[in-house]
Amino acid sequence: MRLTLYQDAVTGAPSTYLIIGTSTYREGKWTILNGMDGDSDAVIYQLNLDGGQPPVSFLHVDENHLFLMDAAMELLVGNELFSYTLSRTDSNTK
Repeated sequence: MRLTLYQDAVTGAPSTYLIIGTSTYREGKWTILNGMDGDSDAVIYQLNLDGGQPPVSFLHVDENHLFLMDAAMELLVGNELFSYTLSRTDSNTK
């Protein structure tokens, strides 16, 4: 999966996102939430989905990693076949 988060060029505010996966193509608006239970300094990126679906949330761990969260804002745990961590790659990587 590839997630691209776009920001306003002047203000740096969140604007739109693009997700491209093996069978997924989504785009829409995203926002930044600050704080969560147990961590008032947490930064969460929340992607708004179409059709009244609940948003998709990612915990911003550092400049290179995002952790997927469930609807209750808890971290999802992967297994040997699937990871819920998104890692930054070189923007020139295809």
